[in-house]
Amino acid sequence: TGGTATKMRASRKARPGTIQVKGSGKKKPLSRIKKKQSSSPESATAKFIKYSALFLLVAQMVGLVLLMRYSRTVRDPSQ
Repeated sequence: TGGTATKMRASRKARPGTIQVKGSGKKKPLSRIKKKQSSSPESATAKFIKYSALFLLVAQMVGLVLLMRYSRTVRDPSQ
C-alpha cells in the first residue's frame, strides 16, 4: 500500500553533490554547473547606496549599545 511508490520516489532523488537536469534523466555534478554572471556591473550610485545603508545600520547598532551601556551604569540621583 504505497510502499512501491515511496521506493520509486526515494530512488529518483539526486545524490548530494549532484543536480537533476531538467528534461532528462541525467544528473550533473554541481562542480560542472556554471554560475550565471551578472549581466551588468553595479553602478556607482548603487554601490554608494548599499554601503551608506550598511554604515547607517552599523552606526545605529553602535549607538544603541553605547546608550544601553550608559543607561545601566549611570547612578540615579534620587537614591
